[in-house]
Amino acid sequence: MPEPTIPTSPAAPTRNASSLCRIYWMLVGNVALFLLFAFIMTKRLPFFSIIDAACAAVLASLILVRYVDIRHFGGETTDGEPATLRHWRRYAATLTGIAVVAWVAAHTVGQALR
Repeated sequence: MPEPTIPTSPAAPTRNASSLCRIYWMLVGNVALFLLFAFIMTKRLPFFSIIDAACAAVLASLILVRYVDIRHFGGETTDGEPATLRHWRRYAATLTGIAVVAWVAAHTVGQALR
C-alpha cells in the first residue's frame, strides 16, 4: 500500500523566500550595517578600508533584496500594504542617505578617539 502524500502548496517556496527577504532587509542587513559602523568607530580605521567596502556591499545588498522582494515576491510595506517601486525608490534613497551620514560619523568619531 503506497504511503499517503501530504499536499503541498506551490506558493510555499515563494512565501519562504519572501519571508527571508523581509527578515534580511528589515533586520539582519541593518544589524550588519550597524555592526560594521561600530567596528569602524572603535577600531579607528582610515577612510576607504576593506570594512568600508563591506559597508557598501551590505548597503547595496539591502537595496537589491528589497527590490527583489517587491518585484518578485509581492513585497509589502512594514504596515502590511502592497509595496511599489515608489516605495523602493524612497527606501533606497533614505537608507543610502542615513548610511552615508552614519559612515561619515563613524569615521569622524573614530578619528577623534585616536
